[in-house]
Amino acid sequence: MVFLALALTGCGGGSGSEGAAQKSGSGDPKMPDSPVADRQVACMTDAGWDVHRNWTGGIEGAEIPKEQGDQWQAASEKCAEQSGWNATGDLSDAQKRELYAQEVKEHKCLTDLGIDSAEPPTEQTYLDTYLTKDWYYAMQPGLINLPRGQQPEIIAKCPPPTWVWNISGLQ
Repeated sequence: MVFLALALTGCGGGSGSEGAAQKSGSGDPKMPDSPVADRQVACMTDAGWDVHRNWTGGIEGAEIPKEQGDQWQAASEKCAEQSGWNATGDLSDAQKRELYAQEVKEHKCLTDLGIDSAEPPTEQTYLDTYLTKDWYYAMQPGLINLPRGQQPEIIAKCPPPTWVWNISGLQ
């Protein structure tokens, strides 16, 4: 069984070094900075779990026995609170506006690379639909539909804001 810890969007450093926080192939580009995710990885590593960031915006760990699932969950919940990952669901309007501006920037980046990205809504619509099924993600539909092997290069150039959480108060 492989356990994944994903941010509240579905898509969380401290004592760990950046190299320990991510695993990528030797040809992969540098993963975008994410202090929240790096803190989550460092905390889980300190708790004894072998985890790393992945290119889909989450944290993943080595396969573990099913009977350790409760221990993983407890560590993951504790670390999500300590790292700031849990705070991503309770942002202020100013933080949501910052995230919206990053989505607009990602939209431009993706379309400049020829990747399909839905037109951003107004800022007010973004705020009104935050954490709903209608929440806007610039990465949809193009980036998420690319073959996995092509995604790292695009993600490195156009980091999805909800995968890196580089906004005030979470850094």
